[in-house]
Amino acid sequence: MSPSHPLVQCAQPLANDQLASYPAICLEDTSRRLPRRTTWLLDNQRRLTVPNWHSAMQCFKAGLGIGVMPSHMAEDAIARGELVELALEEPLLSSPCCIAWRSDKESPPVRWLLDYLGDKEQLQHQWL
Repeated sequence: MSPSHPLVQCAQPLANDQLASYPAICLEDTSRRLPRRTTWLLDNQRRLTVPNWHSAMQCFKAGLGIGVMPSHMAEDAIARGELVELALEEPLLSSPCCIAWRSDKESPPVRWLLDYLGDKEQLQHQWL
């Protein structure tokens, strides 16, 4: 969150009832056929839904809400003092990530994407 956010002044770890008072910055789930997923949204918490991580980062920096993001995306902003990381009483569990495609109709763009992402080890290390 932004270093100017009111929660920064609170004792840590932060409880869910403290967090629920502030909007959660959420990315739009792009699922078309599967049920859309929401990760880290507390009961009765308002949400600000954005289309991508760039927009989410801008919202976090502006102090418009709170939320979680992949550590590799937050590290530089935290190091520059643009964002702060706070401890939670109930830390978020790891969120599984799935990539799915139809193997019977693998198109050249899908093949290119799979080659670009690499094998399972590279995918885990570099992208997730």
